[in-house]
Amino acid sequence: KLIAKFARKIFLSWEESKKYFALYKDKVEVVGNPVRAMIFEGSAQKGYKLTGFSKDLPVVLIMGGSTGAQSVNELVWKTLPQLTKFCQVVHVTGPGKGSVARDRQNNYKSFDYLHDELADVYAITDLVVGRAGATSLAEIIALKKPSLLIPLGTHASRGDQIINAEMCLRNGWSEVFDETKENPEAFIKRLKKLCLEQEKRSKMSRAMENVAKHIRGASKTVIAEIERNS
Repeated sequence: KLIAKFARKIFLSWEESKKYFALYKDKVEVVGNPVRAMIFEGSAQKGYKLTGFSKDLPVVLIMGGSTGAQSVNELVWKTLPQLTKFCQVVHVTGPGKGSVARDRQNNYKSFDYLHDELADVYAITDLVVGRAGATSLAEIIALKKPSLLIPLGTHASRGDQIINAEMCLRNGWSEVFDETKENPEAFIKRLKKLCLEQEKRSKMSRAMENVAKHIRGASKTVIAEIERNS
């Protein structure tokens, strides 16, 4: 917002952000948040091989950002015996936060961190559970993956993830779990309902169709504008 007055062009990730640039609406274009091209190149075959999973149950990818989220980890581990009855869990715990013992649990596979392999895991994922940071959201929306978001609260942030999660909920892309108000039993119930209702997940994916197209082309749009004005 500080440099908006001097900018030739203002690219935004979300329609909801336009209201913050009302004075510069002639410069504004919503293009989506650029994402890594590699996430679209995943192989389901490699994903199943990496995890040891099958096509028999839905695959849920749970991650708390690049460094993990301990409260999300604890919630997963606390509910794991129930979760693995109705889904297969890929859990990205964050570096040094995993547990070898828990990996002996059927239908559960944990990783400290995923980089190139993340694309392969995305390829087999039916539902994502995680925080609501802008970059992570852009990736799962670009891939049209339904999600259950657990936004980081104001106790540890400025509240931007809460705003992001509420936007996704309004648009029908995600559901939101409030870890400060809801208990582990509610988490199990919410996740099970999403896993069992394939039509609901399909509806969420369809709702992301248009914005996913924007995000997929965001990098090219931005680069083309820079080249025109350079």
